[in-house]
Amino acid sequence: MGIGEVGSVETHHYLYVGAGLGIFLLRWMIAFIQNPP
Repeated sequence: MGIGEVGSVETHHYLYVGAGLGIFLLRWMIAFIQNPP
């Protein structure tokens, strides 16, 4: 059970990191489209 719990925590960690990066990139793209260089 312990190993499964650790794996679950790691999976959630990667999901949160991936979601954070996705939201950051999405916001950056929207700002770039609204204010082109």
